[in-house]
Amino acid sequence: MARTKKPGGKAGGRRARKPCDLGDACPYKHEGQHRGEYCHPGEPDHPDSKKPAAKPSAGRTLDNSSGGRRVGGGGGGGAPA
Repeated sequence: MARTKKPGGKAGGRRARKPCDLGDACPYKHEGQHRGEYCHPGEPDHPDSKKPAAKPSAGRTLDNSSGGRRVGGGGGGGAPA
């Protein structure tokens, strides 16, 4: 028998949690079922939580101003001709 979708569900996604009315003083915030349905202050998906600022990229740059050695550049090294 083929499975049918449940009404109101999102395909392949997690349903957004509602903010808990009791807030940070909630006695149920450590219980699994309650945590799955409600979010509390300090959790990343709570509306009052501050969103972290985007970090600047610490990756590689396109210029060679760092003065480091180039790897595989094809210029130099090896035996003289």
